[in-house]
Order: sequence, then structure tokens, then C-alpha cells
Amino acid sequence: MTVFVALNGPNDNGKKLKAPSVRGWESPGHKGINPKTYRGWYGLRQDGLITIDCDTHDGLQRWLNITTMPIEEHGWVRKSPGKEANDYAGWHFIYRWHDPLGELEHIMGPHAGVLPGIDVRQGRASQIVYSAPGYSTLHGGPSTLQPFHAPWAKDFVVGSRAHVADDTWDEMPEGIGNNTMAALAGTMRKQGMSVYTMARCLQAINKITMTTDPMPKEMLLDICRSVSRYEVDPFVNEIAYVDD
Repeated sequence: MTVFVALNGPNDNGKKLKAPSVRGWESPGHKGINPKTYRGWYGLRQDGLITIDCDTHDGLQRWLNITTMPIEEHGWVRKSPGKEANDYAGWHFIYRWHDPLGELEHIMGPHAGVLPGIDVRQGRASQIVYSAPGYSTLHGGPSTLQPFHAPWAKDFVVGSRAHVADDTWDEMPEGIGNNTMAALAGTMRKQGMSVYTMARCLQAINKITMTTDPMPKEMLLDICRSVSRYEVDPFVNEIAYVDD
């Protein structure tokens, strides 16, 4: 299923241009917009897909070296404005998600900075800008999609670089809600929490940290059900008490 998501695009309200403009865009029931009639910016949700986003020329060369293929041999490639001072500095390499052995679970979802100049967008909770100034297809398309190969990701360092340890917040920043909730649920599951208890905890966090645009309860429950398949693995650190 191909889902196109409406994005904020140019606006005067200070919202991020590339961020989805509607609530619940990651939910299974969201049908998105019709690209034939929609006139604003929109993105391609990554259902069954994974996109390698190379924002710099160094990132591009690094990816071509990893895959050992020239650009024209990749099935679907789009260009984007990128971060460098020209209009041809970014590349989106789009592949079919293919993980029959469960080797790629660590890169599911959006991840920034998996390698210098390279980001990952994968799955229903991710999207890439598809229609906006400077974005277009370089070659290929949905009919020429190739599978993503697990060895390509062996050196990926997973974890968002956009929000480092000293970048604290009270209201959850745009774009990290799904990943943050999944990480919290994963930690709770390791300690043995049930789906019901995890969902109640996430709903409380949702209420406290996402006051302007909370995640739907159904989406939080989906996250809890997803992580519940992992085995319980509690780990208790020894705590040293020091007298004041």
C-alpha cells in the first residue's frame, strides 16, 4: 500500500516544513492524500520500504562504497536539496524492506546519523519528502524496487543524533514521538510489564509531554503489542549508597 502524507510546507506558524501536518499519519488506518489532486507538499510513508538518505556528497560516496554499486544500478533513486550549497546535494535510495531472518530489527524506524552523512527512514512511522521544490526522481520507480541487503547495515550506529544528552525538553520535539515511545515501552517490557500496564504508562507520558499534539491511544497500544513479543530480560544494577 502506498500512502502519501500531507506536510506542513511553507507556512507562517513556525512549524517544520518537512513534518507531517496531520495527526495520526503513522496509524494503520491513515489513507493519506491523493497526489493527483493535492497541491501542497507531501511525503511518501515508508510502508514496506527503507530509504537511505544521503545528505552530503561524502555520504553519497560512502553509501556507494558500501553497496559496491554505481548510482544507476540502484532500483529507485530520488534527488533532494541536501545540506550543501547547491541544488543537487541530496539523494534518496529507496529499497523494498526485506528481512526474512530478523537481522535488521535494530534499524527499523527513522534513525539519524547511522553513518556520517547518512540517515535511515523505514516503516510506517517514517516518511520522506516526495513532492516539494528540489525533489524529483533521478531514475527508477516503484516497479524497479530492489531489496535492501542486511550486510549493508552492519556498521550502522543506531540512535538519533538530533537530540543529544544535554538537549533536554519538556514538550516532546516533533518527529521523535514514535521512536521515544517505542524505546520506553521496550525498557518496560524488559522489566516484565504487561501490554496493559505499558499502555497505561505511555498514555501518562503522552499526556504530560505531548500536550499540543498527543499520539492516538490506538497507536500507543500498537507499540505496546509490538514490543510484547520480546522476552523479559530484567537487569538490576548494584546500587552503592554513600553517606552524605
